[in-house]
Amino acid sequence: MEEKKKNTKKKPVTKTDKVNKNTKVKEVKEAAVEEETVKAKKVETKKSKVEKVPKNKIKFETTEQAEVKKFFIVILVVLLCVGAIYFFTRAFVSKDLFKKDEPKTEEVKEGEINYDIAIMGQILNRPYDEYYVIIYNSEEGEFLGDMGNIVYEYSQKEDKKKDHMYRVDLANELNKSYYDPEKENKSAKTLEEIKLGEKTLLKIKKNKKTGKLEINKYITDIDAMKKELGIKDEAEDK
Repeated sequence: MEEKKKNTKKKPVTKTDKVNKNTKVKEVKEAAVEEETVKAKKVETKKSKVEKVPKNKIKFETTEQAEVKKFFIVILVVLLCVGAIYFFTRAFVSKDLFKKDEPKTEEVKEGEINYDIAIMGQILNRPYDEYYVIIYNSEEGEFLGDMGNIVYEYSQKEDKKKDHMYRVDLANELNKSYYDPEKENKSAKTLEEIKLGEKTLLKIKKNKKTGKLEINKYITDIDAMKKELGIKDEAEDK
């Protein structure tokens, strides 16, 4: 037992052992420092690469923005030039820039057939004491040719005393509600009483008692229309 105890005793540490131990510690530290240096260099390299990319992007975006700015500047200059030309033309050439628009009024020359008035709702409010309203469908119908001829012949009359004539087109959607051949009312005096057939000539005249315009004559026969308007047939001329 004494021999075993002797063998388990620790060996004394020599100077050589201490030197070797210190050398190993130093080598480990140096290796760790070198490894950290390598890592630091790698990180710096990555950072430098990352920093270079945004700089290139910034340069590219700046160039693109400059081009866009140039484009908008050119557009602005063009618009200013157009505006200046428009202002100059209106102010010094046509001289209507500062003029106020005058309200438009219906101008009807004496003896002229007014093709602009084509709504039934207006036939009893024209600015005359006496006039005609000829009513038919300008797009279709058995009497389209006859009615068109009456309009033309009346417009060619040189009688200065002839009454004005207005044309109402039954093809207009605003007039279709008045078209009802089966219930045609030839004795109608007011707009509410009117029911029209395919062809009609109305004589509108101011009532001296009431002072209101009303239907004075309601004609549906072609020959009677011509007689009323003073239009001669070709057979009579021969």
